[in-house]
Amino acid sequence: MAISKQSIVKAVDTAIGDIMNDFVNGELANDEPFHIRAKQGKQPALNIVAALSMQPGPDALKIITVMRKEDFKTDSFGKGGRPQRQYDVKI
Repeated sequence: MAISKQSIVKAVDTAIGDIMNDFVNGELANDEPFHIRAKQGKQPALNIVAALSMQPGPDALKIITVMRKEDFKTDSFGKGGRPQRQYDVKI
């Protein structure tokens, strides 16, 4: 299945409020990878692994990987002993 730029942008845009809230509250560290799982109709879930890079000057959201897979799971990238953060959205 093809993954469009528009689908990626919609998923990130839908989740960014919760992501920023977790960052501000200290629940998500700078450069800590997180998982956005977006459901889109009957297609397999769109999974985006990304990290915020907050710094003086321009901030960035780095996309690490994007894939369509219904049962995507990993818990190997939480920082400081915390479990990974996952944001479920519908687009």
